[in-house]
Amino acid sequence: MVGGKTEIADVRTNREVQELGRFAVEEFNRGLKQWENKNGREHELKFSEVVEAQQQVVSGMKYYLKISATTHNGVGKMFTSVVVVKPWLHSKQLLHFAPASTSTMEEVQELGRFAVEEFNRGLKQWENKNGREHELKFSEVVEAQQQVVSGMKYYLKISATTHNGVGKMFTSVVVVKPWLHSKQLLHFAPASTSTME
Repeated sequence: MVGGKTEIADVRTNREVQELGRFAVEEFNRGLKQWENKNGREHELKFSEVVEAQQQVVSGMKYYLKISATTHNGVGKMFTSVVVVKPWLHSKQLLHFAPASTSTMEEVQELGRFAVEEFNRGLKQWENKNGREHELKFSEVVEAQQQVVSGMKYYLKISATTHNGVGKMFTSVVVVKPWLHSKQLLHFAPASTSTME
């Protein structure tokens, strides 16, 4: 039976939960090593402990973990993680791993800038064939919501300026998978009220 999330008591002494936290950090580091082999950086995390945990019955058990880990330069940080366990398949899968403060305004603004740049990149490819120039200039993200998926999905309302200086509103969806160092623009379109007052 699929259900809601429930708190897990005594997470610091719960061996299974601590092992899931260690697994999440190891999986993050494994994805990081693949990225670093191409880019030449060392930024592995060292697992400290799971400090909070919730579980939810799905097709298996989904664990929502808040993990304390140490960065490569010895700084302790908090991370959120989602792991799905299917014991009958002897399977554990990391669905999400990110700094606990994934939705700071600065990071959200960067995602908005990324969305506009990706839109402009696609537009340039189209314009090369059709001979027009209508690039947008990023102004700011005015609204943001996030959803845990296989990564984090951000629903953004973005203010941008058109090529002729007119301010307009756009909606955008961006998926971020920090453990793969991946950002993907899924949607970018004019918002229903496109001209700013």
